[in-house]
Formats: sequence, C-alpha cells, structure tokens
Amino acid sequence: MEEMKRCLPERVVLYINEQKATRLADAALLADEFVLTHRFSGDVPRPEHKRPVPFRPPRVNQPPGRPPHCFYCHRPGHIVKDCLVLKRRNEQKRSPPREIGLLTHQPFQSEMKEETETERSCFKPFLSQGVVAENENGTPVPVKILRDTGASQSLILQGTLPLD
Repeated sequence: MEEMKRCLPERVVLYINEQKATRLADAALLADEFVLTHRFSGDVPRPEHKRPVPFRPPRVNQPPGRPPHCFYCHRPGHIVKDCLVLKRRNEQKRSPPREIGLLTHQPFQSEMKEETETERSCFKPFLSQGVVAENENGTPVPVKILRDTGASQSLILQGTLPLD
C-alpha cells in the first residue's frame, strides 16, 4: 500500500490515511472516490530529487586565437546552430513517409480464458449499471460500466448498440 501512496498526490494520501484504510483494495476505492468528488488537476508539483547544478555565467567572449567549438559534432570552427552535420541529419528525418503494403489480414480471434469469479471480484467496487443510447432519442440499452478514472477513452463492446 505504501508503494501506491508514493504515486498519489499528497491530498489523496492524506485522505486515505484519515480514513484508516488497511487493505489495498479499500485504499484504491477511497482514492477513486476522492478524485471523483474533488476534481482537481493531477499536475501537483513533486519534489525533485536531483542534485543542484552550479551556476556558471555564460562566456561572452571567446579567448583570442581559439575558434568556436561545436557541441554536436565536436569539430572546431563553428557552433551548433551552424552545424552542417546536424542540419543534414534533420533533413533526413523530414523525408516523406514511404508506402508499405499489407501482406495478410487475420481477423482477431479471442484466446482469452474464461475468468473465475474470484478473478472478477476485485473489479466489483468499480462496477455499476447504466444505460447507453445511440443518440438522445434512441432506445436506452442497459450496460455494465467498469469505471477507470485513469482512462483517456471510453470504450463500448461491439454489438452492444444496434448500429445501422
């Protein structure tokens, strides 16, 4: 559970600790509920564990008689912004995409084993019933919803809605 708390924002960890969760499943459910009810951006600044870099003032003048040195190709006589090696490399990256052919097409075949009830029981706190329709005037179809607060998409199983 401590490993999970290290990945969470401090506000969520504080809430879990206040609720005195003892099991990982309880802590996950509390964290999920807290995030859903308190809606905040996850961009909480985290402390950096990097060593401080000593400040060096930029060199204004090159010593006389010493040509500039490129930090990309390590050759004297120019600097990175004028480096021909870097410019050529960047031009090669911008080459137009090449066509590739499709050799074979194999339809997806599910090879998933039938899950036991104990394997599915861990999802029970995150399952709920709902309805979904094709549009506002469509016929509502009952569905089982698995809530995933970290998901960036919502998915629906093909064949659930009678799409024309």
